[in-house]
Amino acid sequence: MYTQKKGQEESPHSFSRRALLGGMAALLGAGMAGCSLLPGQTQPSPISNASPAATRPLPPTSTPSPTPAPLVTTFYTYHGHSFRVNAVAWSPNGQRVASGSSSTDGTVQICDALTGANVVTHRRYGDSGATVTWAPDGQQLASGDTKVLYGPDMVQVWNAANGQILKAYLPHAHSPAPGPVNGLSWSPDGKSLASASYDYTVRVWDVATGNIRFFYSDPNSYLMTCVTWSPDSQYIAFGNDDNGTGNVMVQVWHVASQSRVVVYRGHTKPIEAVAWSPNGQYIASTGIDQTVQVWRATTASHLLTYTGHVVHSGLSSAVLSVDWSPDSKRIASAGYDTTVQIWESLSGTQVYTYRGHSGAVYAAIWSPDGAYIASGGDDTTVQVWKAV
Repeated sequence: MYTQKKGQEESPHSFSRRALLGGMAALLGAGMAGCSLLPGQTQPSPISNASPAATRPLPPTSTPSPTPAPLVTTFYTYHGHSFRVNAVAWSPNGQRVASGSSSTDGTVQICDALTGANVVTHRRYGDSGATVTWAPDGQQLASGDTKVLYGPDMVQVWNAANGQILKAYLPHAHSPAPGPVNGLSWSPDGKSLASASYDYTVRVWDVATGNIRFFYSDPNSYLMTCVTWSPDSQYIAFGNDDNGTGNVMVQVWHVASQSRVVVYRGHTKPIEAVAWSPNGQYIASTGIDQTVQVWRATTASHLLTYTGHVVHSGLSSAVLSVDWSPDSKRIASAGYDTTVQIWESLSGTQVYTYRGHSGAVYAAIWSPDGAYIASGGDDTTVQVWKAV
């Protein structure tokens, strides 16, 4: 189902959108203890995939001034959802786009990336489209679900060709604060799934066995909001909501040894999204503080802060999504101001602004070849458009 236009808007707020949606879950219990080294394990070596520091001078740490940016033409608009689009993911070969919607829609849908024609609609539970991640083999998808609103959450792995359920993880059924999966990320080597949840935890499963490889429970009972893998599949980075305390951070952990490597504290309000650069050197994080921040993955040293998402038509400028181009040279960010913006990752120079949506944009993801971006949001649409 695909034509050409849009729908609705989101009111501004100072709390994480995930915190508001999962507020009832957050009231249900205290956090569990944090994690430590597993028996017989040692501290990890430095991140192996990270390249040496660039020889060019470091970019300025001051906020760059956005430059005028041209509009970008929409390739097609997909209208298969009946509620806002929370998540978008490209298949590894770039031939399919998966999108997830929760609440009254509750589906994950796959469309053809060239035509926008619907291929598969996956429907299971009320919030089955809260988050979506594609397996590197292109044959499977994982989605973060909740069996009942604010009830025990689950992660489902299913056949991307026909929607058949292959396996399901029910990690939080006995948690003191069960709730939806906020973030979900498949490791680049295809062996592991990482989830960030309302129940204050981040977990990593072995896809083949279903065993837990990594477990973190926040000692402050903060909701976990997002998670991403390093390109070498050895590390994860995740962010948190702060329950209004201002204590927000992005943490980087070595999965095998369950040891923390660095902590980044550049944000002042809840973290909404985090993304690792394909070259392994940098991490970009976004939040309710209206910024995108870029920093070194190995040291957490700050590189730049991007503030191009200014208040637009009375909407909040909170940034909800961030993604790197495949060559690590550009970043796409999106948020409540209804725009998707493309900018140079090491200078903050704005390149394009896309204004195709009529409401908040929750996801904007680069195609594997870097030629297109798929975005989705409050207007219930998924839009695919040329990135360059």
